[in-house]
Amino acid sequence: MSFERDFDFHSELGFEARYTYRHPEGRHKLLVGYETADWSRTTILSRTFTFAGQTYTANLEATGDLKLRVFRGMYAYRWGNEKFRFGPMADMGIVSAKLNISSVTNTGTRSSEGSRAKFAATVGYDLEYDPSPKVNIFHNLGAIAFLGDHLFHTEAGVKVYFTNNFGVTGGYKARRYEFDDDEKFLRITAHGPFVGGVLRF
Repeated sequence: MSFERDFDFHSELGFEARYTYRHPEGRHKLLVGYETADWSRTTILSRTFTFAGQTYTANLEATGDLKLRVFRGMYAYRWGNEKFRFGPMADMGIVSAKLNISSVTNTGTRSSEGSRAKFAATVGYDLEYDPSPKVNIFHNLGAIAFLGDHLFHTEAGVKVYFTNNFGVTGGYKARRYEFDDDEKFLRITAHGPFVGGVLRF
């Protein structure tokens, strides 16, 4: 069931924290990251539907609370020199989504919740270019199609360091996750710019 016509789960700010380790020679790269985003939308339903055992009727005011969590670990082996590194990448992690729908009717409060957590893994490439000690340009991409699951993610951006330890980063990222089995279906599509701070030690 798609709730695109019921709740506007579109533009929303999210949060990400990540740690990256690079071997002194730059050949090995390890990354772990955690992302989270929450949506809360209230609307007047335009149709009647049943979700997690509860029926919500058309013209009813309802609130949808959606939580998305992504934990990811990545390893890349790169070739190159001091300025440019490129090589294969593999990552794996957990994608978790939870949706709660609630409303107030003449007979009381109605609420239902559905959740899904899926193992996600992709293969692709990772590259970095350092035109100077204070500038790092990066891009990585991963994808896989396996047993009904279709996963894709990519990001590109730049890091600029004002000192040896502190800097800022910005760029653009996109992802599309589709998980399909006999009982449940989950599709996550997200894309947009990102900005943040960087601590290097």
